[in-house]
Amino acid sequence: MTTSRWTIGRKLIALSFGLVVVPITLIGGLSLRSLDVLDRNVTEIATTRLQESAEQTLSRGVRQAHDNVIAIMENVQNDTRKLAQSGTVTAYIEALNGENESWNRATRDRCDTLVRGFVEAAQIQNASTRGTLQSTLSVAELLMTQMGEFQQTDSTIEWNTINQLSREQRSITLPVVMVGDTEFVQNFEAGIHTPLVDDIVKHVGGTATLFQRINASGDMLRIATSVIGQDGKRAIGTYIPANNPDGTPNPVVSALLRKDTYVGRAFVVNQWYLTTYKPILNSAGELQGALYVGIPEQSGAIVDSLNSTKIGETGYPFVMNSKGELLVHPRSELVGRNTISDLKLVEFQEALDKRKQGEYGWIEYRFDGRLKFIAYSYFPEWDWVICASGYMDEMSASAAQQAILLTQQDMLYMYNASMVTTPRGDMRTYSQIRFLDATGKEVVAVVNGQVRAAQDLQTRQGESWFEEARKLPAGQLYVTPVELATNTGEPEVRVAAPVYVNNTLQGVVVVNADWGLVWERLSGIVFGKTGYPYVINEKGVLISHPSNTLKTNNSLADARYGALAEIVRNRMLRGEEGFGQYEFEGAEAYAAFTPLKLGANNYAIAARVPVEEFFEVSNEIQTAIGTEVATLTRIVLVSALVLIVVGVLLGVVFARSINRSLTRIATQLREGADQVNDAAGQVSTASQSLAEGASEQASSLEETSSALEEMAAMTRTNAENSKQ
Repeated sequence: MTTSRWTIGRKLIALSFGLVVVPITLIGGLSLRSLDVLDRNVTEIATTRLQESAEQTLSRGVRQAHDNVIAIMENVQNDTRKLAQSGTVTAYIEALNGENESWNRATRDRCDTLVRGFVEAAQIQNASTRGTLQSTLSVAELLMTQMGEFQQTDSTIEWNTINQLSREQRSITLPVVMVGDTEFVQNFEAGIHTPLVDDIVKHVGGTATLFQRINASGDMLRIATSVIGQDGKRAIGTYIPANNPDGTPNPVVSALLRKDTYVGRAFVVNQWYLTTYKPILNSAGELQGALYVGIPEQSGAIVDSLNSTKIGETGYPFVMNSKGELLVHPRSELVGRNTISDLKLVEFQEALDKRKQGEYGWIEYRFDGRLKFIAYSYFPEWDWVICASGYMDEMSASAAQQAILLTQQDMLYMYNASMVTTPRGDMRTYSQIRFLDATGKEVVAVVNGQVRAAQDLQTRQGESWFEEARKLPAGQLYVTPVELATNTGEPEVRVAAPVYVNNTLQGVVVVNADWGLVWERLSGIVFGKTGYPYVINEKGVLISHPSNTLKTNNSLADARYGALAEIVRNRMLRGEEGFGQYEFEGAEAYAAFTPLKLGANNYAIAARVPVEEFFEVSNEIQTAIGTEVATLTRIVLVSALVLIVVGVLLGVVFARSINRSLTRIATQLREGADQVNDAAGQVSTASQSLAEGASEQASSLEETSSALEEMAAMTRTNAENSKQ
């Protein structure tokens, strides 16, 4: 069995291989390790930084989306508030309620002019009536003179008299009166002719009466008259008392007792007349009676004008005396009633207290919840307080209509000005703009840019948003949740503002904003390549999303959304602001979210982006480093292979060169050994000769022989070694 030996060549080749491979392996391995460490460090740093960047980017994006939505809603709220406080709406309400100062001044001027006209008419009629009454009295006196002298006979007649003022009754006996040959008997029937008085009326019109003095006080009894009482009969038997029920002297009787002719207004039986009373004296100059002619105050052109004049829709002029008793009124049943004691219109007391000839007053008061007015002036000749009464809202009805037209224009301008530019084109923010009165009735409605016709106006009484808005103080707003509009079926949000004028609720302004505009504005915000923002309501239902609206009723709080649903329920819907990561349908995604509050309604606005889109840079770094590692590995392997081949070749070359040198040396050594061997043989022969020749000297040469044998053995060994 032979044992393999490492020759010098093999050792040199092995040495060369080792000197090449080991350094390359060490250097390559260390380089690859450094790259691996660099890969891990860079990836870790990049991942951390990218995640922080993702959180910051999404958070900023969500805040931007939040601010966009808030900006849209603030515009809607500002427009709603401006409309509720606009001058046109206020002017309409003030005009409607009769509280518009400018229009009220115009109304007052108009009514003052109207009252002034009636006063002037009264002055003219008074002057004319005085002349007419003087003429009438002259005719009456002429007719009476033609009949004969007024005288009281010895015959008597029983009278059941009635005080025309107090309505007190009493029976008296008086002498029968004759005028000339005509005896005046009691004639109550209007259809039966009564001498003198009927003749006077026949000739000059008006009314006429013949009076007989009752007593020393001067009470005057109607013994013949054309004046008809409320019972339809002649008012004979009624008398004018010398003193009024309040104790004051009666001006008619006082004038007659002075033997003066009374010209002026007087109460006759049951109403006021413009009158003339001529005293009738006997030959001794004593007052025996009176001849009267008169015209009812509630007759003639001025009364007809008063009764036919309208102030606004239901207003009217009327007349009362200084005691507040109605003298002229379009409602005849109120004539004679006292405005203070009977009708309880205590506001009229001011007109009675402040009445003054030539001055004009103005009173405003509430009647049946409406603002009413009285313009008044005093005409003392007739003791007339001439009034013009009406409702402010009726007087300003035309102003209210003008204000309505202006309000419509404001709403149309607001609708057109709500145009905004979106990625899909121009859109209008508002679908409806309306003003409703305090009962919920639409006053003005602009729907999709068109003014709703009056007959199509609707009521919203009972609607939750209307009722809630009515409860708010001035300046505040009610914002509805995002809802599906009943007329369009699209998501919208309503903003309603109460309208107050003079601290009184007068109505509600409501603006319907298209919620679809919110997504159109948000759709321009993109995160990464495919990330997007979205909005959910308090139930987690998507109301703004690339593919979902309120109509789809898709709730992210549903358990099928897994980890996202947990984030929605436990964080978003609780009003948190933050950042989260979740997996859905095998894909990792980031979500940033912040609360969104619109009015009293809570929402959450969030952004979603796939994780891989944020780590594209990190992945590119990893790919680049991997590529570099693979390239370096290939370089190391190729270099090692090349160097190994080179080393082996160099080892072979060097081994062969060394082997040739060693072979040459060995040959030379072998030749020397052969020479030594030949010399040794010669020595051995000589030694043997010496041995043989000196056998005798064997004992002495025995040691020498042993030494020579050892030398020969060594020589042979050397020769053998040299041969090898």
